[in-house]
Amino acid sequence: MPDDAQLIFGGEAIDVHVPLYRRHAPTTRVEGLARITWRLWFDALRWVDRDARTTFRVTRVWRGQVSQFVTVNHGAGVCGLGASFEEGKEYFVYAAQTDGEPYVGSCGGIAFSEMALPSDELAKLGTSRAPSAGRAPLPLFWRDLLLPGAITLPLALAALIAAWHSKTRSRAS
Repeated sequence: MPDDAQLIFGGEAIDVHVPLYRRHAPTTRVEGLARITWRLWFDALRWVDRDARTTFRVTRVWRGQVSQFVTVNHGAGVCGLGASFEEGKEYFVYAAQTDGEPYVGSCGGIAFSEMALPSDELAKLGTSRAPSAGRAPLPLFWRDLLLPGAITLPLALAALIAAWHSKTRSRAS
């Protein structure tokens, strides 16, 4: 197990955020104006909402200052090959910290489901303590508040492009 983890804790994944561009990819091949619109939307969403994050309700802590609720980044940038979590499941998390933010990904940190942690590793961790007091996190801004705007933007762009294309065609005729 990683000895360089700044945070080691156990808890339940209560909110798993997958970036919008990963959730709303087209299922079929798109061509023409739809492809241009999709590409603009995809690029905008990757710029605005690129992090995969999971919020945990922490029940025990072995290392570091961890509050009752902690959000772990697990998928952005170069280190984007992070763990994937499921809401409602218990995990042991060994998190690295980058700029003060807990991180689990290819550049540091690791997570195990409750059943996958070897018993000798659990014994090596020793006695756990309760997390420090903390309040429940606010809803994720990008998913809960920006989603309507993120969906509307590509439609508005498609309408503008279609109007411009129609106007240039009528001038050419």
